[in-house]
Amino acid sequence: MHLPHGYHLEFTGDPRQPKDSNYDDVYYLCDFTGCYLGSYDTKLVLLNTAEHGSLETCRSATRYTNHIEQKQLSRRSQICVRTAAGHLVLLTYQGASAHTSPSRFVTFDAKVWRNAVEPS
Repeated sequence: MHLPHGYHLEFTGDPRQPKDSNYDDVYYLCDFTGCYLGSYDTKLVLLNTAEHGSLETCRSATRYTNHIEQKQLSRRSQICVRTAAGHLVLLTYQGASAHTSPSRFVTFDAKVWRNAVEPS
């Protein structure tokens, strides 16, 4: 899935369809300092290379943040997402648009486990 600058993903619906103008579960923004993934109520965990993304890993990972710089990501980096609704998501980073591209976006594969943890 592609997540364009200024859009967000909402994991209670179809996560393959980025939405505009709201920052629900995970959003992607670019400014003068660079591009990043962010969230408000959703918890993000950037897994280190020794960790294998799985349901169990995402349940147990607690190094929460709400901001991950794009420059921290390399191809196949994995991010666990824990939503307030209790869904867990494993995002696998595949890359980003070229700097010369007319639109800015990042590309992810996503595995969604609905109602995998208690809502917060």
